[in-house]
Order: sequence, then C-alpha cells, then structure tokens
Amino acid sequence: MYKRAEYQTIIKRLEESRRFIQVVMGFRQVGKSTVVKQVLNDLDSPYQFFSADNVSASNSAWVSVCSFY
Repeated sequence: MYKRAEYQTIIKRLEESRRFIQVVMGFRQVGKSTVVKQVLNDLDSPYQFFSADNVSASNSAWVSVCSFY
C-alpha cells in the first residue's frame, strides 16, 4: 500500500515521549484522513479520531463537545 511522506512524520510525532494533540490540516481531498488512518492502523496505541468536515472555520464549538481521554 502506498504511504505518503507525511506518514513517517506523523509516526515520529506520535512516538515522541511528550504527548501533544496532533492536528493534520490542509486542503480538501489531498489524503489527510487516509494517511492518519494508515498511521493509526499501524500503531498499537489508543486514539480518538475526530473529523472537522462540514464545520465552518469560524465555529470552534465542536471541539468543546468532544471527549478526550
């Protein structure tokens, strides 16, 4: 399966000792969700995946209703 160059970058960030929320953003239909799902399938770690599709850029309320743990 083809893996984008960003795949390794995301893997390295998620394997760092300090854990931060990772945000992948960019233009629509360029493969963001695909590469993130590939990474999550290959890592043996718990995760939560949220999509901001159909959320206007000025509406950040969706973040506050998501439960993170």
